[in-house]
Amino acid sequence: MIQITRQKYRIVLAFILLVSGASIQAQDDAAFFADKAVGLSEGTRLTLARDSLRAAQTMIDKGESQGKALDQLLLTKAYDPDLAQVEFELGRLYESWQVGLRARALVHYEAFIKLRPRDSRGLTHLANLYAWLGRLEEADATFRLALAAETKNASWTKYQYSGFLVAYTDRYAEAHELARDALESMSPQDRENDPWPWRNKGMALAREGVRKDQARSDLEKARSIFQKYNDTWQISYINVALEELK
Repeated sequence: MIQITRQKYRIVLAFILLVSGASIQAQDDAAFFADKAVGLSEGTRLTLARDSLRAAQTMIDKGESQGKALDQLLLTKAYDPDLAQVEFELGRLYESWQVGLRARALVHYEAFIKLRPRDSRGLTHLANLYAWLGRLEEADATFRLALAAETKNASWTKYQYSGFLVAYTDRYAEAHELARDALESMSPQDRENDPWPWRNKGMALAREGVRKDQARSDLEKARSIFQKYNDTWQISYINVALEELK
């Protein structure tokens, strides 16, 4: 009998996708891990599911070991097929892994929202992905659903929506208000370490053509934080915007 390892499976799958353009649904097949849950008590399965999920989340947060993170998520799914968070983490994994897998991320975010329709973090991720795919009306509607949902992630959702409005619409006053409200609800530490609300607030004012001094101050604040992270693309982007404000 020919045995196929997980690594060989990925190589074969990648080749099939390359030559045929087939769906990558097969990559989510948990058959490799199903036998690990056989014979375990419910309590044991749920404990192992929690541990596997936590391990996958750590890898995704660090942006490393994507293949191992996928294995951990599929293992989690084998232990607890009804765990909604697995769909969210699969979405995060595919979204961050490589651009070509973002369509796959969309499938998982949509599946997650069907299970948790008022999860603002999931809705915000889904809205951003709709925007990236050019589905702007759906992105706008989904951002609004996120704002109307739970308040736990309200500041993050607000400045993410603000960035969408700056990038894809001319609703700059609304974008400024959202970014300002996000900053007001953030902790002092978060305000000093997160450049995005400052960037979006400054860009909204700059594009609206009002309060240029405030726009310049916000953009300079954003730039100083981006410099801590060596984000050269955003630094260059802000430099151009600042030059236009002179």
